[in-house]
Amino acid sequence: MAKYRARICPNCRFFLGFSVTKMPATDKEVGVISFCLNCSYRLPIHTVMNGFRRATAKFGRGRLKLANSFADDRRPDSGDDASSLEPATNNRIIPPESYSRHLRAIGQHLQEEGIDSFNLQCRGDRYAVWTRASTVTWPNRSLFNLSNRLENWWGLRHQAPDGYQSRQPGGHARFEYSLDDLARMDLAARIHRDPRSGFANGHSLSQLLRTIGSLAYQRNQRLLAISWRDISICVVIETAQGKREIEVFRPDNLYDIWVRMYLRRENRALSDVPQ
Repeated sequence: MAKYRARICPNCRFFLGFSVTKMPATDKEVGVISFCLNCSYRLPIHTVMNGFRRATAKFGRGRLKLANSFADDRRPDSGDDASSLEPATNNRIIPPESYSRHLRAIGQHLQEEGIDSFNLQCRGDRYAVWTRASTVTWPNRSLFNLSNRLENWWGLRHQAPDGYQSRQPGGHARFEYSLDDLARMDLAARIHRDPRSGFANGHSLSQLLRTIGSLAYQRNQRLLAISWRDISICVVIETAQGKREIEVFRPDNLYDIWVRMYLRRENRALSDVPQ
C-alpha cells in the first residue's frame, strides 16, 4: 500500500497526489511522481536537484508551488463536470464515527446503479459522487472470461450474482447524498435486510466502502475523498497533524482489513452475551 502527499489539483480542483522517489545519496537528481485522481493532470516537474545552487540572475517568474486554495473566479477547463468540485475543507460537520454507515449506504446505492468506477468527495454536510463517461458498467466483470465478454457485447446479462440489477454502460452520472438522505437510505436498508441471509459479502462495494470509513475513524483521520477504480482505490485523508495524504489500496487489501474488523466485531458480540 503506497502513500502520497495530497494537494488540490490546479486543473480540476479535485485531489492530486505527488511523491519524490528515494534515490541513493550519490545521485543529484531524484524523480517526482504526480497524478490527479480525477483528470490525470501531472505537475510540470520531472526531477528535483539535490544540493544548493545560486541563480546567476533573478527570475522574473514566481516559484512554482502546489495550490492549497483557489480564487473565486478560477474555473477548470476539464470536461468532467469539475466546475462543481470544491476543495474538501469544511466537512467537519460529518462525524467520523458515521463514515462507515454513510459509505455503506452509498455503496449499496452504487451497486444498484451498476457503478464500479467513481470519485467520491466529502463536502460540508453531504457526499458527492460522480463518474466519467463509459464507467457505468456491469458489476463483477472479467476481461479474461470469454463468455462474460460475449454477454457484455450482446447485452445479454440481466441479473448480477450479487442480486442487484445490472444495465448497459451509460454516460456521465452524478449523485449527491445529504445526511438526511443517508439516514433514510440506511433505515430502508435495515427494514429490508433479512436476518437469515447469513454472513455479509466482504467483496461487495458497500462492505469495502464501509471498511474505508471504519479505518479512517480508527486512525483518527478525516476522510476527504475516494477515487475507486477496478484494481486500485485511492483514499484521501487528513491526519491528526493536518497533513493531507493519499493511501492506495487494492481490493484484496481492503478485504483482508474487512475480515479482521468482522472477526473483532464477532468476538465483541460473543463477549457481551450474558453467562
